[in-house]
Amino acid sequence: MTAGSRSGYYPGGAETTVTLTADSFSEAQRRAARSAVRGLVGTDVLAESETEIEVGHLLDASTVSVRQSVVQLQYVALSLHREATRAFLDADGDAHDRLTDRADEADRLARMVARHFSRSLLSLDEIDRLDVPRPALFDYYATARRLDTVAHQALRTAGVAQRLPEPLSEAVGEDLRSAAESASEVVDDAATAVLDDSAGTAHEALAGSDDALAAVDALEDRLFDGADVRSAPAAAALARALDCLRTTVRCGRETAEIALQAAARAENIDTQP
Repeated sequence: MTAGSRSGYYPGGAETTVTLTADSFSEAQRRAARSAVRGLVGTDVLAESETEIEVGHLLDASTVSVRQSVVQLQYVALSLHREATRAFLDADGDAHDRLTDRADEADRLARMVARHFSRSLLSLDEIDRLDVPRPALFDYYATARRLDTVAHQALRTAGVAQRLPEPLSEAVGEDLRSAAESASEVVDDAATAVLDDSAGTAHEALAGSDDALAAVDALEDRLFDGADVRSAPAAAALARALDCLRTTVRCGRETAEIALQAAARAENIDTQP
């Protein structure tokens, strides 16, 4: 297997490509190549054939929208949260492996935003190319970190589903589903507040976080009462899932606070003489 590289602009914004070549790639080699690419910030597989795998580097700042990367991360993180909740409620022990690639995608998007933010601290040219003020870029970076945490809490929840001997009782399942939906709304509203500069949406997310945390606490109280969860393995799994859910809500709350700080900063600038 050999590799060559060339520079130029390609559809999708790739600035530099590397082409891996072989007489014929086995499926195991293709999986290894995709796995390696997922671990690199700003790269993706652009094209594949029987004898070639083309990998593109996508980090030219002039072709990157940091805001759009956060929007995409928001979508990936929340879809992971929904799928992981469904897997836990169904005691689907295979879900963790199915969702790993999407958690890797969330991690890659977060690291891409982090890399551009780091570059902006060293180079004003990076700010010019990204066309995003540095304070807003920091807000996107801080939001991306929390969305990445939400994604990985979802993956952890899917892993905990492997420890459930059977689905939870209907009553507990409904309460957990409701609490998970509330947590998703908090994260969604908070990230949207940052992206849209909306203090009102941020306040809604903060209020929703109080309700979501209260729902998690109520479920935890029922868990310790032992009335609805009689199996020790099920109780342990539910406790871990609630811990993940509580962390998710807190990520949403912290993101809403970022949006409110941005609104206060903008108001202070507007009122300066």
